[in-house]
Amino acid sequence: MLKLTRLDHRTVAINPDHIAWVEANPDTTLCLIGDRKIIVRESMDEVIDRFMTARVRMGGGTPIHLPTLPPPSSSGRRQSMLPGRPSGAFNRPNLDAALIAPSIIDEEEES
Repeated sequence: MLKLTRLDHRTVAINPDHIAWVEANPDTTLCLIGDRKIIVRESMDEVIDRFMTARVRMGGGTPIHLPTLPPPSSSGRRQSMLPGRPSGAFNRPNLDAALIAPSIIDEEEES
């Protein structure tokens, strides 16, 4: 857990696995998975140092090097730095299934 300080001086402990990204604008904002945001008094560098220290403690090894991701665009969508499917790949209809389906129906009708 990361112990950080909110702007009103309350201490909060955050699971580092729930941090999606950190930005400084000018306050340090932790953007958590699930679109929840927490603003803290610590600088972005302090948060990153604590994150890395927590990772070393949990894993018992050397710190991992996290890829630097650009913040989301004004539309709220983050550009992927990983190879993979093009945008909208899950929304495309499966054309192979559409071509096969009629032949299956014809075979069932003949039986």
